Amino acid sequence: MKKLFLKLYKMLIKILCFLPMKNIIVFESNPDYACNTYPVFKYIKEHCQEYKCVWMVNEGIEKHPLADEIVYINGKGFKNKIKKIYICLLAKAFVSCNRYQKKYREDQISLFLTHGSKTKKTRGIYEMGDKVDYILVQSHFFDDIICYEYNAKPEQLLYLGFPRNDYFYQELGLDAEKLELPKDSQYVIWLPTFRKTIGGTDKETAQTNIGIPLIYSVDALQKINDYLKEKNLYIIYKPHPAQNIALLKATSLSNIKIINDKFLSERGLQLAQVLAGSSALLTDYSSVFFDYILLDKPIGTTTDDIDAWKESRGFAFDLDAMYDKSTERLPDLDSLIGFHDKTLSGVDEKRDGRCEVRDLTNTYFDGDSSKRVVDFLMEKINKK
Repeated sequence: MKKLFLKLYKMLIKILCFLPMKNIIVFESNPDYACNTYPVFKYIKEHCQEYKCVWMVNEGIEKHPLADEIVYINGKGFKNKIKKIYICLLAKAFVSCNRYQKKYREDQISLFLTHGSKTKKTRGIYEMGDKVDYILVQSHFFDDIICYEYNAKPEQLLYLGFPRNDYFYQELGLDAEKLELPKDSQYVIWLPTFRKTIGGTDKETAQTNIGIPLIYSVDALQKINDYLKEKNLYIIYKPHPAQNIALLKATSLSNIKIINDKFLSERGLQLAQVLAGSSALLTDYSSVFFDYILLDKPIGTTTDDIDAWKESRGFAFDLDAMYDKSTERLPDLDSLIGFHDKTLSGVDEKRDGRCEVRDLTNTYFDGDSSKRVVDFLMEKINKK
């Protein structure tokens, strides 16, 4: 039965390949309708209305109001599978930033916008090679890194800016109340890396039993919350989707708010908008560092477990040297509190170093990356 289905599948593809392609562009992101892909989709809807925009989404996700159609990436059922094959065979282009769609025809265009610039090694885990036509790269600093980690060639690399960062240059007017904070509240955004499987095991360590770096006990968590309350400051904490934060969620906290992708989606927010409205960033080994540095705001890095990362996953470049120059290194709870004190008082000792790293790791400093990506895509489609 399986052999018969495979035979029919190949025959269907061969037949459909005789049909002319249509003005269809297929989009993908993780989470759905977000990241680098979403601003490109919006720009095409506003400026290239002759194109039908189809999103490949996770099963159960509803159609976006601006989308013309959706298909489920891993959807079950014969009808969904045939629909996905049909659309992907007739599409002129694929625009993705997480799970790339394999091309069915040589004259299709596959543009991979990436989920962010590399900090951690991924060679052997997430390689593309010739599976996509073009890969968006934040700057030439990442050339060798991207080519090695993705197993890509230099001619595949594009330098057009990350579309999601266009939000940094718009008058957003993000109201704190939209984040369920008191009006005119000041907040710091905290985006940590997933830690549960460091070393390749599923065992929680003392460093991660709360689900938040540097804070190893409920008492320490309460201490930082009391400090924030006294200073009328909030932390917006967005953990990795797979991180275990059960204990953190069970603790009553007035000034640490946990958000996730669902929270943002329900409020029509993109993460970049939340970043733009913050006073400072807390992170560790996340690629958000290279985006946030465009905002010219303080960055604190919690790297207390960096040796464990070096021994297990490893980094794509000398992270210590870059962070020493451009961020406040936060080894413990007291340094975390000290970072907030500096932020509130306007002390920014790392600004010069940040500007140097910003210029090294970003190509564009404007809000036109979506336009550049779409212009490039349309040029390539029209040449086919």
